[in-house]
Amino acid sequence: MGNRRFAVYARDSGAAMYANRLSQAVAESVNRFFPPAKSSREIEVHLMDRMAWRYPGSFQTLVSGAGDISVNVLWSPETGKHELMRALVQCCLLHWRLNTGVSDVRLRVPRWLEYALVAQVRAELNPAYRAHLAETAERLKPVNLKTLLGGAGAGEPERFALSAYWFFRTMRAECRSLGKFRGVLAEFLMGSDGLGQLEVTALRAGVKSHLLELWWRVGYYQTGFASRSATRSITRSRALIARRASFVFSRDNRDLAVPLGVLPESAGNTIVREVLRARLLTITKELPEVNPIYHNAYLALGRISKGILEGGDTKAIRLLALFRADMESADRMASRIAGIME
Repeated sequence: MGNRRFAVYARDSGAAMYANRLSQAVAESVNRFFPPAKSSREIEVHLMDRMAWRYPGSFQTLVSGAGDISVNVLWSPETGKHELMRALVQCCLLHWRLNTGVSDVRLRVPRWLEYALVAQVRAELNPAYRAHLAETAERLKPVNLKTLLGGAGAGEPERFALSAYWFFRTMRAECRSLGKFRGVLAEFLMGSDGLGQLEVTALRAGVKSHLLELWWRVGYYQTGFASRSATRSITRSRALIARRASFVFSRDNRDLAVPLGVLPESAGNTIVREVLRARLLTITKELPEVNPIYHNAYLALGRISKGILEGGDTKAIRLLALFRADMESADRMASRIAGIME
């Protein structure tokens, strides 16, 4: 059983269906940060029971001389799901490195990045898990940057995984744009010295190396605290966007619904402009509450309002196309998540 990125093999059809749905969700999430290169090679995922297992650990990733990736996962419904997610994330990162021309035979991925993306996927699948991460950040102190970026911390796996996620989210907040964040993550994935890479990145942003530990600790608590605000469910976030993308105006004592695509033609109308300004303020206020799955789509909706107000019809039409594409992508992922959570 397969999809565009993974081919799943298992004796149990139920396990295969679950792994197939999860692999699609993982690929969709990781692809937002590491856009996939055009490659026809699938990653083979083999779910194995304990009787057939002969490898150390809970999963074993293999890379052939030709660059083909396969992973064997020790599977059981009680213990295998988290390790399966780790294996899938690791394979996505390896696949990205291989398709960017890396010839390093070790082909390691940073442990913190692997753990961070696992937590990111889990938070997208279940918003309650994101709230759990924020609450746990109040109880556990972050590991220091040397430990985090050096890949140590096996003795405190919960603290390490938690720190990895909030480091990821802190970097995302600092980068502001998704494009810049992708570039930073690519440098971390391609490099071998995580702390050295952070120092280079920080210097570009004007943060001196001796202040990095302070910057990290402030970011850990600040980003975690900001995430404690209530996050809407996937369904409620989808409904919210539908409401905010709908515009109704009164005309001759009747309500007139105006499609979003028609609004650029009325950009000069005073009432339309007032409604757009109010809508943009509302979207800005509500954006932190939107489920991560629909975050980009809601952000794109706000940019449409701003684009119309700035008077560029061509720009507004282009932004409308991006909004629709983001919605389609989010809807696909929401559908896959619904299948996984069944």
